Amino acid sequence: MIMKNLFSVVMCFVALGFVSCEKESVQEAPGNIPGMGNNQGQLEISESFDMPEDISIVGTITGAVEEEEITAASLKSYSNWDSFGSGQDVILKVTLQNNSVSRRTVFFPKGLVWKCVAGDFQHGIQIQTTWLNLGAGETRTITIRLYCANLHMDTPDYSGIYEILGVTSSKVLWRFLDLIQWRMVNYEMYVDNSLKAGSSDLPEYTDMAAKLQTMIHKLTDTGETLSDEDIAFIESIPELPVEQRPVLESDGTYSEDILEYGQSNQ
Repeated sequence: MIMKNLFSVVMCFVALGFVSCEKESVQEAPGNIPGMGNNQGQLEISESFDMPEDISIVGTITGAVEEEEITAASLKSYSNWDSFGSGQDVILKVTLQNNSVSRRTVFFPKGLVWKCVAGDFQHGIQIQTTWLNLGAGETRTITIRLYCANLHMDTPDYSGIYEILGVTSSKVLWRFLDLIQWRMVNYEMYVDNSLKAGSSDLPEYTDMAAKLQTMIHKLTDTGETLSDEDIAFIESIPELPVEQRPVLESDGTYSEDILEYGQSNQ
């Protein structure tokens, strides 16, 4: 009887182990990321994001276009703002202020989640680190380009309000982000911001962004894994030369001694 009871206890633990493993695998599977796709639950992060000391966000972060549908005409509405990041579906307007007496560099890291907090719009995911400079006392309005994490929701317009939540903890997304490495996927790497060129003039960038968005929707919405063709496409994107990358300090932060992409000291 004792051996029978002991066997029953052991089998219960084994069964619980299988249930636990199954639950974890379902949670981590493509199409089952909390808060993304059609999934319930809160967006999950591994670390929060705070603006650097002496740097503040002026007003609110909103969608950058007036209409729900991003068109060639609506793109022109923000062509006077410098644009950073990668993506076509979620484009946000951010105004930053440097309250210090020296030039500062602001970094938005890979994996950053931009959460819609007002309006029924798509959440945004950032797939590559981007950075920009602010002169002493400067106030600067920019647009941040992101990828959509909710296929069924609308593209944000001016009425959508966002907050920077933090870096995603999704293992599914990080497998994709690790493939990106330091590949040149950011808008500013394809156009000189000083020219204020519209994305409609950049077929190389727009085609790439569209393919990457389809891959992300596989992971967030349709529950598919990346195909060999997807991975081959990612690996075909050139990497940013080492000398042009931000330097990671021992404390895990990036050195501010870098100009934004495409700028020089001259």
